[in-house]
Amino acid sequence: MAWYPRPFTKGHLYRVKRDISFLNHVFVCGEKVQFEGDAYDAKGGVIRFWFKNLANGETNAWHVWEDQLTLLGDWQTFFEPLHESGGD
Repeated sequence: MAWYPRPFTKGHLYRVKRDISFLNHVFVCGEKVQFEGDAYDAKGGVIRFWFKNLANGETNAWHVWEDQLTLLGDWQTFFEPLHESGGD
């Protein structure tokens, strides 16, 4: 069990509500993504929430650093849950 909140459900679909980018991980407002999982990198102090873009098949991560955990409480400003699952 993770020590951090997990606001997303594996296999569920979300719509990106605003552009997000970090390094080569890019989310564009309006795109539909499927949550695949999360991982904590203790060395980097970052949690990565992995999503697959359904239109192009690319996988990108939303990065949340340990000192930004309040973002997890505001995750719905970045992602909108859709009332359908990806069949996973």
